Amino acid sequence: MTRLLHVLTRPADPEVSRLIADQRRLPDHEVLVRALDAEATPDYRELLEQVFAADSVACWCRPASGPPSGPSCPEDRQGHPWLPGSLRR
Repeated sequence: MTRLLHVLTRPADPEVSRLIADQRRLPDHEVLVRALDAEATPDYRELLEQVFAADSVACWCRPASGPPSGPSCPEDRQGHPWLPGSLRR
């Protein structure tokens, strides 16, 4: 089973929410979402364990202005080429 971890530092944008929902429908995939903005005191030890247990980690943040960004995707400033076509604006 493939483990996917999404770390949110702010509420998810619609595109991110759709991506997560699509991944949850994939067979043999476990999708975990950690909304750090919703946790009063994030448990970083637990988060670190989840990062190392995951096969894939995506960190989502939203700058003061502009599109959502995943720091591991340098192309995100060029129109989200890493998103499936159905999720692009």
